[in-house]
Amino acid sequence: MRSRLSTIVPWALVLGSFGPAAFGQVVRVAPIVKQTPTSAGSERFAGATPPASAARINPASTFYIEIWATNVALPLDGLACVYVDLAYDRTDLMDSVLPATDSPLFPNDAVAPVFNDLTGTVGDTGGCQSAPAITNLGVSEWVLVETIQMTAVGLGGPIIMSLADANNIFAGTSIVGQLTNVAPIDIDFQTRSFQIVECLVAADCNDGVACTVDTCNISNVCVNTPTNSLCDDTLFCNGAETCDALLDCQAGTPPALTDGVICTDDTCDELLDVIVHTANN
Repeated sequence: MRSRLSTIVPWALVLGSFGPAAFGQVVRVAPIVKQTPTSAGSERFAGATPPASAARINPASTFYIEIWATNVALPLDGLACVYVDLAYDRTDLMDSVLPATDSPLFPNDAVAPVFNDLTGTVGDTGGCQSAPAITNLGVSEWVLVETIQMTAVGLGGPIIMSLADANNIFAGTSIVGQLTNVAPIDIDFQTRSFQIVECLVAADCNDGVACTVDTCNISNVCVNTPTNSLCDDTLFCNGAETCDALLDCQAGTPPALTDGVICTDDTCDELLDVIVHTANN
């Protein structure tokens, strides 16, 4: 196991029980894909399930890969530091944007992240708590460690996001009160996948126009089809309503009543859906 960097991580974080980490899964770390970053004040997510990761990212957009972690087994004293190597397998579809953004929970950097879009990696990304340590940080909760901005530069997928041990003598994942890092074998490095496409399901294609039928076609492109029947108010005498793909339902033009005969009373019969010309002597 690697030694903790005491000059970066305050000693107050490591004072306490000095027993070795338990064998088995101690920490879980996940790369969470988000179209918009986690808002300030929401860096802690209660429960055993991590925050949802997006299955789809909008084309030509800015998006974010967030590193989240949890302390799941003994020693359950909370996370002091979390450092990982992030990898993405489709360098043709996305580019990373420097710099990485520290979570306010882990503001101290023992090392700087190493960005390499050619290989699709961001190495040594993460951080450490400040002293005094937050009690049991990451126990029975997931906590945000780092945010990495990305740019969608292509279309397609799936793109696989994976994590591995930072493999840096100066940076590792550690538990409050422990003088050594958690062994990589005791960390569950999770993966996530997503696509850069316009849609995956019809719900992705909602254009806000009530009279269009919104579908996602086989090429993952939205199709919004104007459908006049969705505008029909079932009335005959006010004309046939139509659907405008941008302006929504438009009123119909009432049918012409006059027959050109001056001695008839011209009316519209809503019950029978006909124009009636009644002779008037």
